[in-house]
Amino acid sequence: MTASLLRVATVVVAATLAFVAVVQLAPERRAVAVSVYLLLLGAAALRLLVRLVWLAYPPAGPSELDAALRDRPAPPTAPAELQALRRTLVLASVNAVYAHSRLRPELRAIATELLAWRQGIDLAAEPDAARAVLGEAAWELLRPDREEPLEHDAPGLPAPLLARIVTALEEVPQP
Repeated sequence: MTASLLRVATVVVAATLAFVAVVQLAPERRAVAVSVYLLLLGAAALRLLVRLVWLAYPPAGPSELDAALRDRPAPPTAPAELQALRRTLVLASVNAVYAHSRLRPELRAIATELLAWRQGIDLAAEPDAARAVLGEAAWELLRPDREEPLEHDAPGLPAPLLARIVTALEEVPQP
């Protein structure tokens, strides 16, 4: 508060000195000088009143809405298993060795369970029946005698082929 009073007092003293100087040096401008002087005194008084009101009624803190908007939680992240599966699919589409050594065993396990539950077919013991149910695209990846790719930097499974394999697994018919 004292800083505000000092600033206002400085403005009032400077305005008074300027008013006296203008009245003494240019008496013909006295009417304009009085108007400007009164305007400056009114502005200084208004400044003091605003400061006093501000001190008497300080602004409220942030509302609950402001706090809620400011403290917005981060968007939920995908579960770790889903992120790991997403990485596996991306890497399998880029590298054939990765598709053979990482994705293929997981898809074989899924196919083995689905065939056993839904059709009563053992993937390893009844390859012809499994091939008939899964279709050629899925069987080519999941067949037991599939050899590992010779080139380590060979391209992996294209996304459309991978989608067909997943669809074939999803569509294993129920009895």
